[in-house]
Amino acid sequence: MPAMSLAFRKGAFQLSLGVNALLFVTTLILALVYGGLTVALLVGVPSVLVPFWLYKTLGDQPLARISFGVSFMFFAALQIHLSHGFTEVHFGIFVLLAILIVFRDWWVIAVAASVIAVHHLLFMYLQSSGAPNREYRI
Repeated sequence: MPAMSLAFRKGAFQLSLGVNALLFVTTLILALVYGGLTVALLVGVPSVLVPFWLYKTLGDQPLARISFGVSFMFFAALQIHLSHGFTEVHFGIFVLLAILIVFRDWWVIAVAASVIAVHHLLFMYLQSSGAPNREYRI
């Protein structure tokens, strides 16, 4: 890979590391405001550490890039859950997908969009089958 590409991707990874850290902090704030600190830590800690670890061990590899997309969508889903489905929090999905453009790798966006789509399908099924949840009703 050319040196210019590596320099570009390094900036993309640095931005994504910062966004992930910010997502973790905002998730903890939401957990303190709305409750749910345990789930925030159980999902949030791996969501922030796994992409960091993959980037540090693999460098600029597809799996490391894709892990940030998955992490961003996990944080979006977690924040929606913690805020009791607050409609405006859902828009974070689109913001985070847009940020992933910095990698200039369509796989990152495709996998992230697939993760959140599967999340929606799974939770739609769970809610319609009467599975208990925090407050949401169909």
